[in-house]
Amino acid sequence: MVIFKLDAEFYELVDKLLKKAENDEELARGVVWIQKQSERHGTSFYEEFFHVMYLAEMQARAREWVKNR
Repeated sequence: MVIFKLDAEFYELVDKLLKKAENDEELARGVVWIQKQSERHGTSFYEEFFHVMYLAEMQARAREWVKNR
């Protein structure tokens, strides 16, 4: 697996989302899912969060590319 070096800004962003999840049931379910995935893949929560966000961005770009072809 590719190792990603995560910077302090990214950690801060994720920490803010975790804080918001305390009051947002849907976000909290997403956090739990990411935690389970990180355990399954043997990665840290932050690495898994980055991976999920990266895949979402790539999918969005692919959809945009197909739309504009």
